Amino acid sequence: RITDDTDLREDSTESTQSSICSTDGCGDLLTASSQHTNELKPLTDFRRTVSAIEFRRSPDNFTSDISTSCVLRIEKKLFDYFNHKRLLNEWQGYLEDDREAHNFPYLRELNINFPPTYPWSENPDESESLMKTRAPAWCDRVLMNARALEIVKRDKFAKYDSFGKDVCMGDHKVNDIFSVFFSFSFLKL
Repeated sequence: RITDDTDLREDSTESTQSSICSTDGCGDLLTASSQHTNELKPLTDFRRTVSAIEFRRSPDNFTSDISTSCVLRIEKKLFDYFNHKRLLNEWQGYLEDDREAHNFPYLRELNINFPPTYPWSENPDESESLMKTRAPAWCDRVLMNARALEIVKRDKFAKYDSFGKDVCMGDHKVNDIFSVFFSFSFLKL
């Protein structure tokens, strides 16, 4: 099982920045160069630098309400994207950062043409919302070797998708439908 977890991703900074910037626009990630100065430096490893990070829109003016400018807040066990519907409607840009399957060079996957399957709310009243515990991701993936991928691609009814999009059923929503044929040869005894 391949899952996405902001706490575990090697490219957390790049992934988070590109997913936020593609939907809400932002500049470079910056942090204080030390606790005794206001000087900012590029943020290279936020896991070791801060305990929480907020991404905010640039204020239009100095009177803008700071509480409404927050786009995303990340801290231990919190990934609070303030506009889940927009993220889910514009998920294709976020897919560019989904590189975990590349860690398995001999395995292949059909093209992903569905929004993130994780972490959907388990509250029936919020079935169309993401939980605020982890970054959205595609989990429970179907990976196969190159030969199997060739066979699946020849099946005109093959479909790689998620199911239960409108139903509160947790985050194990990926399925791959294809025909399986077996060939046997019998040995004469």
